[in-house]
Amino acid sequence: MRAFGLELLEWFDSRLHDNNVSDLDLDKLDLKLLCKAQEHATAAEAARELGITLALAEARYRRLYRKLDVPAKRHAVEKAVELGLIRSLL
Repeated sequence: MRAFGLELLEWFDSRLHDNNVSDLDLDKLDLKLLCKAQEHATAAEAARELGITLALAEARYRRLYRKLDVPAKRHAVEKAVELGLIRSLL
């Protein structure tokens, strides 16, 4: 029964993630940037690690703040975890 419950939870998390990604019109780069923000990477570090320009990283972070309706990177990470877009590191 426990295995079934875990499978159901994984399915639900996956649906929540997919629906929120679609509703917010996010792409893989957005999710990677959110993960880098969660790791406390600066925009410059995230850009370097993802192979994009700093200008693009900064522009995408600003776009993420608008889409998630948050004022800053820390809040974007918190909301992304809350919406199931990324997993909590805890």
